[in-house]
Amino acid sequence: MLRGIEPDAFAARLLEQGLAANATESRDPTLELIEQWDAEDATDDPEEIARRQKDAEEFMESLAKSRIEMEGPHARKLWP
Repeated sequence: MLRGIEPDAFAARLLEQGLAANATESRDPTLELIEQWDAEDATDDPEEIARRQKDAEEFMESLAKSRIEMEGPHARKLWP
């Protein structure tokens, strides 16, 4: 017995205290900001989703074109 408590009960109490302490600790402000931005930008509008996808594809194509212009035709592909 530890402090009048069975070892398994003592271990459980320590785990509960540790979990409770972690739950009350502040989170990383950067992660909180990113989550806030994600929530602000969330949409289920099919037209908006399609527009965002098109923008992303155009951006990736622009990156690939810039890389080829800088490194030549044998530049390593950034993605498939």
